[in-house]
Amino acid sequence: MSNASNAPWVLITLMFLLAAPLAPILTLSSDNNSMIEARNESPWYGSGAWSQFRHFPTHNSSMPAHSVNGGPADGEVANVSELMTIDKAVVNWQHESNNHPGADGYGTVIADFSASISAPSAASERCGAETLFAVIVSTQDVGSESHSMLKIIDGGSGKTAWKVDLGVTLPVKSSPALADIDGDGMLELMVAFDTSNSVNLDVYSPRLSCAESGWITSGHTSELLWSWSH
Repeated sequence: MSNASNAPWVLITLMFLLAAPLAPILTLSSDNNSMIEARNESPWYGSGAWSQFRHFPTHNSSMPAHSVNGGPADGEVANVSELMTIDKAVVNWQHESNNHPGADGYGTVIADFSASISAPSAASERCGAETLFAVIVSTQDVGSESHSMLKIIDGGSGKTAWKVDLGVTLPVKSSPALADIDGDGMLELMVAFDTSNSVNLDVYSPRLSCAESGWITSGHTSELLWSWSH
């Protein structure tokens, strides 16, 4: 093929190469418009409680008004305009020992498990009646290994009301989640965790059993509804 016949193709190639650097500029221009529109949008702060931590999407919330003279005194709690300032907090109970690091997660879930409690009527008062419960994951030594324990803690006494062993995992930093996923009126408990070679999600339907002697904490592994691993 002669040089003259190659000239048009050379010219077209040069034009393409010169125009190529303009493509990112055109793309960036379109992206910049989208970014400007996004910045002009009003941020969403939520219309109600932040479901996991009882806070707002910023993981923060406004503190109710407090004063040294606040509180209901002899009146009705519903009529309180200011809460009393607590300057000398009292520890009602401590679940773990002083040298234990405590719960592994970044947040603690509080819930009412009254619909899931089985207890004799004579023992209902000391078996979590009208009591909220905390759900935590903490590390416990089992033999020579550290296991993650998923626990439901009696908020009235600080005692373990329900417990399952998740096995050897990486530290479980995510908070458990609660929902009545099967519509039976009782809460299901979901926990996500990592092991050395997988990501896992376990869903339990906890049944809290209490006798005259106290909570029956073991034997709950059969309450696993389903498990996912990848």
